[in-house]
Amino acid sequence: MPFLFFSRNIFLLDANFSSPHFFFLFLGTIIATILSCKRFINNLKILIQMKKTFFLVLFLIGASGLFAQNFSGSGDQKLQAGFNFYGHGTGIKATYDYGLGDQFSIGVGGVFYNSGDYNSKFFVFGRADYHFAEPINLPDQWDTYLGVELGLVGDGEFGLGGHLGARYALSDTFSIFVEAGNNGAVGIALNL
Repeated sequence: MPFLFFSRNIFLLDANFSSPHFFFLFLGTIIATILSCKRFINNLKILIQMKKTFFLVLFLIGASGLFAQNFSGSGDQKLQAGFNFYGHGTGIKATYDYGLGDQFSIGVGGVFYNSGDYNSKFFVFGRADYHFAEPINLPDQWDTYLGVELGLVGDGEFGLGGHLGARYALSDTFSIFVEAGNNGAVGIALNL
């Protein structure tokens, strides 16, 4: 585009339209315009191809989720890792859960804070969850749970937290999760 603008300025200064200089400027402007259009069209083709690929991947992930089961009850194991975005500060949350029955699980976890006005930089806890997706007839891909966290904060004090969470199975192996509560988090879960 700058070349076209520059060519117009020279064109206006050069009043002799029949000179070879004008012809080459005009020809250069046409070539630059054509090349710019070709680049634009090529970039547009690449963008359309990327969009098709992106939607194909989303479709495959969604289709695989149709047959995934999120919480299978006794013996079910989940490993979660996510970004802790509120509570006592931002940081990383990691948990491990083990299913005790059709609707109950216990586990351990930790939150490691990297910001906030909280003096302690971590919270290590045990947790217990009640899974209620089955009693309210949600599809198998969903796992909703209500739980409590009991543990120690970094300065040796007793810590108590509660959460309401949901997991959505993308496949038999991977899920995404969100937890709201004292230490809310968003992340991914791995079915072991």
